[in-house]
Amino acid sequence: DTRSALLRAALHRFAASPYGEVTIRGIAADADVSAPLVIKYFGTKERLFLAAADYAGDFEPFLAPDLAGAELAGHLVAQVMAIQTQPGAVNPFSAMLFMGSGRDTPPAVRDRLRSRFVSRLAERLDGPDAALRAELAGAQLVGLSALLRALRLPELLEAEPDAVVDLYTPALRTLLEADPG
Repeated sequence: DTRSALLRAALHRFAASPYGEVTIRGIAADADVSAPLVIKYFGTKERLFLAAADYAGDFEPFLAPDLAGAELAGHLVAQVMAIQTQPGAVNPFSAMLFMGSGRDTPPAVRDRLRSRFVSRLAERLDGPDAALRAELAGAQLVGLSALLRALRLPELLEAEPDAVVDLYTPALRTLLEADPG
């Protein structure tokens, strides 16, 4: 539908260029619609940006409610690896990174990442420094996502996803468990 096409075009533009360089006209051209139609759907560039962040920010598959510790760490890494092979799927970690990398990016992107993933993960962690450990875990997942999407490192791209999960999970586990032992 038109709204989804606009959101995909906006997500692509905001992820590829600083917020200040993205134009409604450019997004409209990418979606093959008129700029006034974009305004009709979203009102302003900032509201379109926030809608694109919402569109990209589906962390539900990552936050399996019945997992904790090492199981949750493995699940998170497996989800990052799996999303790379799903046509049209958006990795919310890389989307938030690329959308939020400009100095003129609205603070709402950081707020969305914090409320939709970091805070929810922190609530599930036992022990001291849960909020800090959740932010660091998010940073590790953003890093893995960025390497897969932006740098496209050959060893990582060609590796079996299960091998990456096996190698990456212990590092993430140390952040998710109060005493990783």
